[in-house]
Amino acid sequence: MQYDNVDLVMVRTITACSVLCITFTVLLGCKPKPLGVKPVQRVRPVSTSAYRDTDNTVLAMIGKNKVTLGDIKRLRRDMPVVQKLMFAGKRGLRHMVEAYVEMLMFAMEAKRVGLDRSPMTMEGIRQFEALHYLDRAILKKTGKLRFTDQQLWTFYKSHPQYFHLPERHECLDIHASTEPQIQKIYNRLSIALNEISDKSPEDIFKDFVKRYSQDPDKQKTGGSLGFLPGVGDSKPQVPPEVVAEAARMHVIFGISKPFKASDGYHILFLSRIKPPVDMDFRSAKPRIENILRQQMETRAGQAIAHSLLSNARIKINQKVLNEIK
Repeated sequence: MQYDNVDLVMVRTITACSVLCITFTVLLGCKPKPLGVKPVQRVRPVSTSAYRDTDNTVLAMIGKNKVTLGDIKRLRRDMPVVQKLMFAGKRGLRHMVEAYVEMLMFAMEAKRVGLDRSPMTMEGIRQFEALHYLDRAILKKTGKLRFTDQQLWTFYKSHPQYFHLPERHECLDIHASTEPQIQKIYNRLSIALNEISDKSPEDIFKDFVKRYSQDPDKQKTGGSLGFLPGVGDSKPQVPPEVVAEAARMHVIFGISKPFKASDGYHILFLSRIKPPVDMDFRSAKPRIENILRQQMETRAGQAIAHSLLSNARIKINQKVLNEIK
């Protein structure tokens, strides 16, 4: 793309962020126009008498500046899959060009009013440059990485929590110390849930957690216990009686009767059920490859950062930092 009036660094930074196309389309009310509707006056149709489907094919003009097929291809190439699907086909291409032109006009206007020199813009450019460098450096180290079936199988056998899971129930919890306390809470809760209210059953239960539960941590989280039974690192620290009671619940948005556990008395609320998972090795292979690749990319990024920091002359004034309030 050729620019006469737009700062190249600023435009390259903005255009590389594909999310902005969608952001401007949604937030500014730039709803994609149906095919056949003439574009707004500022986006002039381009003559197709010399049309050729190449990267230099001009799709739109902004004054003397061109938006080419190559620009749109590069933008779309770096999009997440979901966004690519949103802009698929001829209709999607039209919508993407219109959103892209809208974004570039805002970039030009930002340049005109001097925002290209603002501290926030310069900081955004620095952050983008850092992330872009890191992405490319990681890709250079891991782009050709391939995993053998033996590596995939070893991960599959050693991490069953990813591929073999029982049915799990997401529950909220009210905790009390004595049986009279929990029974009084249960009676009031039953009445509240049966009354006509603008609040959902889950919100009503969370209100009762904040008002009556004797567990301060649960009050902050609305009584959330997560999914029971827990697996791996997400395994919650709850008594086995609570896990057993959660497994017996099958009515979504229902509550349990008060019951006793090793740490006191409880009432549970069932908010969601996750079905069991049982993946064989063949169906699990793509997921394993993604997990292993993410792990390798994380380690590569850490190694790159360590190497740069080791060779850089960095001094942090810890004394001053410690004195700042």
